[in-house]
Amino acid sequence: MDSRTQIDSTMSAIRQQAQVILVKSGLTPEEVRALPVVLDAVTAGQLLGLGRTSTYRLLETGEFPAPAFRVGAQWRIPTAGVCQLLGLDYPLARTGHDSPPTGDHQQRK
Repeated sequence: MDSRTQIDSTMSAIRQQAQVILVKSGLTPEEVRALPVVLDAVTAGQLLGLGRTSTYRLLETGEFPAPAFRVGAQWRIPTAGVCQLLGLDYPLARTGHDSPPTGDHQQRK
């Protein structure tokens, strides 16, 4: 099997089994909300049911199923992209301190 065929096969398997992987991972909605905004390559791969070698192979060939970018020598994968692939919403948890201001507030002098 050539490299391209193997990558296509892996991508297809990821898409077909995303929900099964999520159930097996045992992530609760609270745990999904607690994930950092950006994941390292190994963690993102694990969430998608991929091993380390497959994860890096897909990243290096540009075939990783979620958006990814490099910071120096390290890969970073936005959590929202992985969650979207798994069919999950990834809302950023808000606290009272970082909520956007409403239109009826007044500046203090």
